[in-house]
Amino acid sequence: MKNKSVGILGGSFNPIHNDHIKIALESLKNRFIDEVWLIPNNLHPFDKNLISIRKRINMINIAIKPYQNIKICDIELNDNSFEKSYTVNTIKKLKQKYPDTTFYFILGSDNLNDLEKWFDFEYLKNNVEFIIYERGGYNIPEELLIKVKSIIRNNVSNISSTLIRKNLSQGKSIKNLVSPDVEKYLHTEGLYQNEK
Repeated sequence: MKNKSVGILGGSFNPIHNDHIKIALESLKNRFIDEVWLIPNNLHPFDKNLISIRKRINMINIAIKPYQNIKICDIELNDNSFEKSYTVNTIKKLKQKYPDTTFYFILGSDNLNDLEKWFDFEYLKNNVEFIIYERGGYNIPEELLIKVKSIIRNNVSNISSTLIRKNLSQGKSIKNLVSPDVEKYLHTEGLYQNEK
């Protein structure tokens, strides 16, 4: 039995949107990936204001329900230390908990310029292989400081959770930005409607 290979996609998922799912599905087209695990942050390194963990998990579960190989991993949510969610700590915990699994970190090209500023970048550079997905306006340099297993260039749009929250707060449509069931949940719960 071969070891499992997993692509990990971290984020606040505040809320989860269609590009998150598209990135996961494009990653699964790489035959070396068996599953994609979505890892929601507990406390964000850059102190984003997040809605409750429970509601974010509810939306993730709604969004991934049709997809057998996309799963949620709550490893950061089970951390009772109240430390911020640094990528390097999460990867170390995953490797310790699942020693027979190979992990690849899925990263948007918009993050490449700041990657050297990430906590313990040296560990990431030496111990992690990345799947890079290209976002509009953020080209991927020919030379990178990290190990790249694969690059996704398949028309990932620039949907953002920020745009969705803004549209909801202004009473604008979020159709085609999130799945219909997530859209229904957002409206039913009245989420983000009072943000400024």
